[in-house]
Amino acid sequence: MYLFIVNPHAGRGKGLRAWKQVEAKLVHSRIDYEVHFTQYKEEAILLAKEAMDQSKWIAVIAVGGDGTVHEVANGLYGSEIPMGYIPAGTGNDFAREWKISFDPLRAWERIQQHEVKKVDILMENSRIMLCYISAGFDGYVSRKVDASWWKKGLGKASYFIGALLALKKFRPFSLRLQLDGQNHDFEDVWLVTLSNGKSLGGGMLINPQADSTDGWMDLCIVHKLKKLEFLRMFPKVYAGKHIGHPAVTFLRGKQANVQTDPMMWAFADGEEIGNHNLKVSIIPNGLLLL
Repeated sequence: MYLFIVNPHAGRGKGLRAWKQVEAKLVHSRIDYEVHFTQYKEEAILLAKEAMDQSKWIAVIAVGGDGTVHEVANGLYGSEIPMGYIPAGTGNDFAREWKISFDPLRAWERIQQHEVKKVDILMENSRIMLCYISAGFDGYVSRKVDASWWKKGLGKASYFIGALLALKKFRPFSLRLQLDGQNHDFEDVWLVTLSNGKSLGGGMLINPQADSTDGWMDLCIVHKLKKLEFLRMFPKVYAGKHIGHPAVTFLRGKQANVQTDPMMWAFADGEEIGNHNLKVSIIPNGLLLL
């Protein structure tokens, strides 16, 4: 039997619409399933954890955006139950990384093939991340956008508009990074991103060289830029054309301690996780994915 965990509100209603398409296919094919609809933040973690105690599940399937699949993965971590994903969010960075179709029925067909892949994950303070954890300007913008009245109307464009508005007040910070025992100090930092996947924010190729199966964590640090220079470079990230820019440093490692001064708000897979020093490690083959 398949267990579906559906966020009906993901993608401004796309989660529910995607589920209705898949449900019709399930009924027509007479496939056994159970479905739960989430109503509050982190409920998907609890639902997935409950599934670990039962041996009847073929797979647990997240239907929603990056936040939904992030929660389901956290609930399943440590189990032998594979996770499926039907993307129905705004950003869908995890689906992009694994080339999962945005079409709900094609995503379901992939799950039915039951080809299990082992996926690397990041871990920070017992929380796992599928794509990235980032602190700095992007987190500053995300908090502003999430608190805005115009987010729902603008959709994906809300982040770009938010970035333009946040540019006036944001102040770069100092970064002390310890990576695999080596210290790296940076001044006038705009953002630091630790990635398992290539993109964030709905397709921004912040670490285009990242590979979710190579056992390495990829880091991108943007620093020593004037505001006008940052504004010119920012659009290049969408195509990964910031590689080679003198203000961008790329690093790779297994374990990282991140200290920012002042403390920056961090986001993981699009979810706010607070403003504290980060201790992040890569967990090779940490999750089973269909």
